[in-house]
Amino acid sequence: MNTKMQEVIEGTEVTETGMVCLTGEAIEAYRLRLLISSYAMEIAHGIRTVRYPLSRVAAQYGVTVRSKKGAMKQLMAIYEETYGEPMEMSPAMEKALAK
Repeated sequence: MNTKMQEVIEGTEVTETGMVCLTGEAIEAYRLRLLISSYAMEIAHGIRTVRYPLSRVAAQYGVTVRSKKGAMKQLMAIYEETYGEPMEMSPAMEKALAK
C-alpha cells in the first residue's frame, strides 16, 4: 500500500448511521473510480451516465486515447500507478474489456 492509498483510507469515514464521508484524496480516488465505471457501463451495456462525453472528464487525467475501451484501460493504469494497487473488476468492467 502506498502513501496515496493510505490517504484514501484515512479520508474515508463511516458514521454511526452508516453514512460514508469522503475527504481529501478519497474524493479524488472516488472520482477516478466512478469515471472508469462509467466507461465500463457505456461499453458493456450502452448506458450513458452523463449527458456530455466522458472523454472531456478523462482529458483532465491526461488520457489521450480516443476510443472508450482504450480510455478505460488508460484510466485503470493511472489508478494503479497512483494508488499502488489495481482496481477491483466489476462484471461490467470485465464485459467491457472482453468486447
